[in-house]
Amino acid sequence: AAAVMGIYCIAALAEPLVYLRDIAYETGLNGYFTLMIKCLCTAFICKTAADICRDCGENGIGSKVELGGRAMIILQTLPLLKGIFDTAKQMLME
Repeated sequence: AAAVMGIYCIAALAEPLVYLRDIAYETGLNGYFTLMIKCLCTAFICKTAADICRDCGENGIGSKVELGGRAMIILQTLPLLKGIFDTAKQMLME
């Protein structure tokens, strides 16, 4: 039942994601959109895995899976943070 509900939820998100993707391409922000989708998918996968661990009675492992997911999201956003710091540095130098 959970798998069927998950498939329906993903199907319901398809149209809004296509809309957001089109806006991202029109504005030239498609790199940010890709990063956002990667981070969201990482968060959903880690949350689901942590919930499965907790359902099996492994609360400690579930907490570590969530921590690992947060670390992966931070790693995925490092290029974005570098770009923000580079832009700030350029603005301060001018």
